[in-house]
Amino acid sequence: MWGTCGKDGVGRGNWRLVQLPPAVMEYVVAHEVCHLVDRSHSRPFGRLLGGVMPDWRERKALLEIWEGEYLSREEMGTGATGPSRQQKRQTANLLLDVRRGLPIPAPPGTGRRGRPRVPPARQL
Repeated sequence: MWGTCGKDGVGRGNWRLVQLPPAVMEYVVAHEVCHLVDRSHSRPFGRLLGGVMPDWRERKALLEIWEGEYLSREEMGTGATGPSRQQKRQTANLLLDVRRGLPIPAPPGTGRRGRPRVPPARQL
């Protein structure tokens, strides 16, 4: 959605990246550059990204906050572009928490490790 890195080694980014805070935009770029070395999202990829950007998890959490707000506004058909006041406030608070060394909460709808919650299978 935000960026891709093709097998041809060409990276492409969504034009809306310019609306994100610089720290989040840098995360997307670093993520895609790391795909030049490892095309998966495996543990080695995470270690590679961590070597380039030690705080990538915090930046990813910021991206997910912005994504959630942006997508919910798009689905509602408001046509609004750019960050809302709530997004700006959440981002500022999260960045302050990161600077204070506080843990970053998992995005809504995810488990402790940031993975989507999957409901248990129903028995027939």
